Amino acid sequence: MDNWMLILNAVFIVMILVFLYPRLKQVQKNTRKASSQEWLNFAAIMGVVVLFVVFLIMLVRG
Repeated sequence: MDNWMLILNAVFIVMILVFLYPRLKQVQKNTRKASSQEWLNFAAIMGVVVLFVVFLIMLVRG
């Protein structure tokens, strides 16, 4: 990759962070707290996804 492309990518990433940071602060301040049941549901879903990915890897490896 040329140097000018690397510089433009860096500038673009900095611009995204500058524009998103105030919005992220506002969202974090105004968010509600999740209950323990919601966290358990999230953990269960992530566990199923991980097991499915492991299953797919084992299936491809044969």
